[in-house]
Amino acid sequence: MIDRIIHYSVGASASAIKNITLCGNALSEDYQEFQVIPSSLLLESAAQLGSFLVEMSYNSPEDIRRATVNQIDNAKFFRSVEPGDQLHLLAEIKELSKESAKIKVRVVTAESSIVAETNFTLTLSSIIDEQIHTQKRKLYRIWTRQLGDLPPIL
Repeated sequence: MIDRIIHYSVGASASAIKNITLCGNALSEDYQEFQVIPSSLLLESAAQLGSFLVEMSYNSPEDIRRATVNQIDNAKFFRSVEPGDQLHLLAEIKELSKESAKIKVRVVTAESSIVAETNFTLTLSSIIDEQIHTQKRKLYRIWTRQLGDLPPIL
């Protein structure tokens, strides 16, 4: 999961930080000398940032939708990620409509070494379960607590 969103531009881009620690349960216990984060968890972090960007860019009080991953294209991984790494994720909207969005996400280390990049197609769906909306709002407020001007988190 991403730790903090550090930039957001409506309809355009968002960036976030993910810190890799020894405490994470995701580290493989099978290979004690080779502690790396699975690529699937990097994709999950990228999808979280992309979903945030798309939802914050699309949603209005009259039409609140939630984004889910429909397709992952051209996922490329360039290096391993290990405890002590700080990752910077950058998501950019390529297309956005009422039903779907296409985004590109790039992951780099704090030292600007590229880790991964991928493209997602997200489906935007109306959800009537208020508990899901409440959970998303709470999470988005945690991620953005250090940002100043944000549109309302719906």
